[in-house]
Amino acid sequence: MIGRTLAHYRITAALGAGGMGEVWQATDEKLGREVALKVLPEEFADDPQRLDRFEREARAVASLNHPHIVTIYSVEDAGGIRFLTMELVDGRTLDGMIPENGFDIESFFDLATPLAEAMSAAHDKSVIHRDLKPSNVMVDSDGRVKVMDFGLAKLQETGDSSDSSELPTQALTGIGMVVGTVPYMSPEQIEGKIVDHRTDVFSLGVLLYELATGERPFQGESSPALMSSILKDVPTPLLETRADLPRHLGRVIGRCLEKDRRDRYQTARDVFNELKALRRESSSSTGTAASQPRVENFPPQSMQPSSDLSATGRSSSATGSIPHDEGFWVAVLPFRCRSADSSVEALAEGLTEDIVTGLSRFSYLRVISRSSTSRYAAETVDVRAVGEELGARYVMEGSIRQAGSVLRVAVQVVDTDSGAHLWAETYNRPFRPEEIFELQDDLAPRIVSTIADMNGVLPHTMSESIRSRPVDELSPYEAMLRGFGYYVRLTAEDHIEARDCLERAVTDDPGNADCWALLSVMYAEEHKHGFNVRPDSLDRSLEAARKAVAIAPSNHFAHHSLAQALFFRREIQAFRIAAERAVALNPMDGCTTAFMGILMAYTGQWDEGCALAERAMQLNPHHPGWYRFSIFLNAYRKKDYSGALDVVLKINMPTYYFTHASLAAVYGQLGDQPAARQAVRELLAQKPDFGATAREEWGRWVGPGELLEHLIDGLRKAGLDVDGAGGDTTELKSSDVNSEAGASGSVAIAVLPFSDMSPAKDQDYFCEGMAEEIMNALVGVDGIRVASRTSAFRAQREEKDLQAIGRVLSVDQILEGSVRMAGSRLRVTAQLIGVESGFHLWSERYDREAEDVFAVQDEIANGVVAAVTSRLAPGDRTVQAREQVGNLEAYRHYLKGRYLRHTKNDHAGALQSYEEAIRLDPTHGPSWVGAAEVTVLAAFYSLIPTQQAFAKAKEYLATAARLQGESGEACYVEGLLAWPQRRWGTCEEVLLRAFELEPNNVQALCFFGMELCTRQRLDEAMVYFDRAREVDPLSAFAHATT
Repeated sequence: MIGRTLAHYRITAALGAGGMGEVWQATDEKLGREVALKVLPEEFADDPQRLDRFEREARAVASLNHPHIVTIYSVEDAGGIRFLTMELVDGRTLDGMIPENGFDIESFFDLATPLAEAMSAAHDKSVIHRDLKPSNVMVDSDGRVKVMDFGLAKLQETGDSSDSSELPTQALTGIGMVVGTVPYMSPEQIEGKIVDHRTDVFSLGVLLYELATGERPFQGESSPALMSSILKDVPTPLLETRADLPRHLGRVIGRCLEKDRRDRYQTARDVFNELKALRRESSSSTGTAASQPRVENFPPQSMQPSSDLSATGRSSSATGSIPHDEGFWVAVLPFRCRSADSSVEALAEGLTEDIVTGLSRFSYLRVISRSSTSRYAAETVDVRAVGEELGARYVMEGSIRQAGSVLRVAVQVVDTDSGAHLWAETYNRPFRPEEIFELQDDLAPRIVSTIADMNGVLPHTMSESIRSRPVDELSPYEAMLRGFGYYVRLTAEDHIEARDCLERAVTDDPGNADCWALLSVMYAEEHKHGFNVRPDSLDRSLEAARKAVAIAPSNHFAHHSLAQALFFRREIQAFRIAAERAVALNPMDGCTTAFMGILMAYTGQWDEGCALAERAMQLNPHHPGWYRFSIFLNAYRKKDYSGALDVVLKINMPTYYFTHASLAAVYGQLGDQPAARQAVRELLAQKPDFGATAREEWGRWVGPGELLEHLIDGLRKAGLDVDGAGGDTTELKSSDVNSEAGASGSVAIAVLPFSDMSPAKDQDYFCEGMAEEIMNALVGVDGIRVASRTSAFRAQREEKDLQAIGRVLSVDQILEGSVRMAGSRLRVTAQLIGVESGFHLWSERYDREAEDVFAVQDEIANGVVAAVTSRLAPGDRTVQAREQVGNLEAYRHYLKGRYLRHTKNDHAGALQSYEEAIRLDPTHGPSWVGAAEVTVLAAFYSLIPTQQAFAKAKEYLATAARLQGESGEACYVEGLLAWPQRRWGTCEEVLLRAFELEPNNVQALCFFGMELCTRQRLDEAMVYFDRAREVDPLSAFAHATT
């Protein structure tokens, strides 16, 4: 193979061989880089089922982007040879490095901490390793850990081995199948149970035990004996083997090795946090044993092929070291309790635990584990001495006292370097033992938010402590903390310093999600406040935010930055999803809660947004004044000027020009000219050109429309000369703003499922079909935007109030109605309702023969059009009449098929209904298309044989084409059929045609995005995924495929 070229990869050296194939070093001649190339054996590549599963898993693993995980670049096919390309690691596998008695303490943590971090990052992406072992871990020439073969080892076939205890188990995955390498397998793997991420926690525990002692925790002379040991035996306590190890390390590893996965650490993130804390605890008290080798001093090796196919690197003589974790560490001491009441003691313990957990949600804080601080529970301590013992810069301590039915909780935070008390608060609360959890839920979030969020005591203190440091000496972590200082002063000078620091930080540490997120925020500041503007600020902001989310999907600040970028880009539906995610990931972050609330309010969700801002203010009574802006504007837009003035006076941000702009507007509306003119003078002192830029400045936040004009009116009444031509405001799309007035010349309508008024209440399918047919009729009317079927139907199920539904769907009006069938008679009522006013804009009742159902649907659609004609641009908008139902019973079965397919997800039932519709009326083309779709989907879910299903679906589509010609739905189904058959050209061609015929077909958009992902065209795919979510914002399918 050496010298051969596969695709554009020229093979230059052999690296290894194993049961899954051979590993080679190769040069990527397109990109000019060295890669590892893993060639799959012929018998593997010729098995379509296994190959398909392998490629699915490879795509999942390729999504991992972490400095301690080997990166998969691509899955390739060159002349029938299937192979993977991946990162080439310059180093050695861990199985050849473990000393007889284990690593010294520092080297142990150099390896263990990044191992746990890598597993945590993988689990965040829902990727489970299932075969973590020393030979799947490399240490590169700089001492960095790299975990390999995520998700791939489970595909490996059992082969010959001289050591039966090292045999990988069966390749298949599923119930009753055993997957893994025996010494490192979890009990549930051995028993063939379904496994989750906690199986990796067990394997990590085995590996950590071996790194610390040089021995495996479970022993056996054969595979069955070894499996029995894993299932039954308790490992020798760690400290009996190594007395020099940190005393809590045995507890941590022991918990990883619990037989019952419910008793283990529930996430690898917990293990990672424990190891970080233990490392800090041990660094000042434990020396390095000279007899034990350090990671960075492993002896050079000549290049040798590894016997394990997971080897993707080469050995090297270079040396390096792994830096210790940095950071301003925080310790929370157990709250002291002075009460004989055991429930008060329970409160003290619970409150301590909740605060530690809450602080740990903030990724920029380094929180020492509770296990390390628990020894101070019964002691009266010197806080500065404790800080020195724990390596903590900041220490929180608290006490609880009881006097009758009243509790007093006192909390303080001390800087152990200076001895200064940074913050202290006392909370008096009534106490009832049965409400202990409610009390914890009240106090813990207040304490956590006040000291930890971006405007809290600790970030402010940490930022100020490094403010005098030269910028070029800051680490990435310190650069992030320096960036927090911008929000204290909000000046252009602080902005450019923070932006420059963070750009340097992400270059030095591209895997730092916090730095990417804050850099995204700084880029958005260019747009928000006009500071240090460079081209494409919002594009840069979005790109940085997406990188942050990709690196750390569970980091709430990453989603905070993404939500902000999407808001200012006016991608409002996507913004709402990101904002809700940011708040949900860390409800104790008052800053994020307040800011997301403000932005939500400005998109028209005034009630929800203001409620979030109120909640944020309750979390942190010492919050910045800007938390109140949405509440101020809500009162202003309602013309409650006295209430608005009360709010804006409390903002108390005299150096922020929007404070004076707000005061000027509200004083202008109140007619208080002296106060208004004073506010204008102070505004112009800070922003001399605000008269020319007022529309642009306010419009960036509230968008064009009534509120913007209302604010401009207030400024004019205050005496400000507002130039209407100054600035160009980014317009909100009609789908993005919830306003009954709507955009000029257009209207947005949601059609809800009609209510079933039939005595038997068995016409749900007919009622949904009625609504969907009316939607389809309205979609073709120029100037009317119709909310998608899935979103409208889901909104009705989840929201009972029409105004709430309107807000969720961003529509002006809602069409609802009812259906009652009695024999051959059909009664339909319909009414069009304004979302904001609640008025009935149009209503009608129809009593007809059931066969006239199409005529009724068309008349309702025409009634809606007539009701909104005055708001549409001139033109003929008559709904095209359709032929009446030829066979009512067949039509009912067709509607029932759609109901079972889309609402109940019952593919078998849907197919049966479609086939009955075809039997009753073989000329109805849509029934043939529906049957084709559910046949393909049933094959996807293995409900029917694949080849038979595909052949049948082709017949159905051919019949539909003869009956009705070309349709968007049929093109989508044809693409759906071509995708699993890997007929890429056909798939792309017919799906693009589907979009031409039916631009808002969500299924087609999603499946085309999936097809593009399959072919590694990820950027193109995101265009279609984004469009699907825009069209159908509440569609679970659209979000799941994205």
